[in-house]
Amino acid sequence: MMLKNCRALIDGMWQLADIEVMKDKILQIGSQTLRDIPGYDFEGDYIVAGFVDLHVDYVDKLTIIRPGFKLPTKKIFSFYDRVISSSGITTCCDSIQLQTRANGVHPLDPLKELGDALKVFRGQLTSKHCIHIRCEILDENIVDYLADFLQHYHELVAAISLMEHVPGRRQFKTLDSWMQAYHVRLGFSQSEATSLLDARTRNEASRSSLLSSVHEVSSHYGKTIFSHDDENEVDVIEAKQLGVSLSEFPTTFSAAKFAKDYGIPVLVGSPNILNGRSHVGNVAAHELIDNGLASVISSDYAPHTLMPAVWSNATHGDPSAATIEMVTSNPASVIGRSDVGRIEPDRSADFVQVKLVEGEPFIRSVFANGIRVS
Repeated sequence: MMLKNCRALIDGMWQLADIEVMKDKILQIGSQTLRDIPGYDFEGDYIVAGFVDLHVDYVDKLTIIRPGFKLPTKKIFSFYDRVISSSGITTCCDSIQLQTRANGVHPLDPLKELGDALKVFRGQLTSKHCIHIRCEILDENIVDYLADFLQHYHELVAAISLMEHVPGRRQFKTLDSWMQAYHVRLGFSQSEATSLLDARTRNEASRSSLLSSVHEVSSHYGKTIFSHDDENEVDVIEAKQLGVSLSEFPTTFSAAKFAKDYGIPVLVGSPNILNGRSHVGNVAAHELIDNGLASVISSDYAPHTLMPAVWSNATHGDPSAATIEMVTSNPASVIGRSDVGRIEPDRSADFVQVKLVEGEPFIRSVFANGIRVS
């Protein structure tokens, strides 16, 4: 297959190129027509490597459609997969919280449902899916739950992030903001939220041993570990000592700077970029990007925001090479995926075609493994 007349990044510069694909791999890239054979004409549109998203917190949004009303993950997964690929995301870390759940749902059920869906539909999906376990380290029995899941589904897991959602630290600065999130957004009753907070408060006395145990279980299976909502240098030093590969959503400018100083890549969210601010009052993503502190962008809870965020700071329509790398090669490197994230020979033939329409970026097509999927 030939992709012709593509506006591609070659040696850091946007230029017209043709790309030849053999089965599911890129065969060669050339600035002139490689072969005089029919191909897919990009008509001068941008072509970028398929996006690699390390934190897509969206499955729950489709399954939990009302408090206490949950759809089976398998029933919505084909739709979810199409949402992901049509957003340009061809390698997707499906993020699910391993934590106490509202309405009597077992903490492992959503993860196991996701794992089962990935096993059942493997070979049918339009994106490459893997699991990102968002592990709430202060919840009851969390170490046992994590070990149980990894024993049966470890081959599907790409990353484990260490979360600590309690009032007064990291993301939630006040009790009111914590209650708002758990009672209103996550569907906990007042009594459930209070009981959960009591348990996390009790477990803070064992925080160090819980963190160590979660790290030990994760490391046993060779899993990449992320920190989450780092707030200060103490958090970053702890993350460094644990050998984390990424600092997700640092809540302050200083935490992001410390992370970079300690050699830990920083991830920011595309909704934050498009809004120009954090929805919970934390540091604005553009401040970190503008100061060279962020190296990865994730769609977080809104996969459709990733592509427009990439083009939001484009110069004369052209995103910088550094910005493109934040959604392609940089996140791929974090999880050790050398097969994706670059338009180079022998890499996976994953592409996003973007056209500027009156200055606004528009996805015209998406290819995954050499097949047009959107």
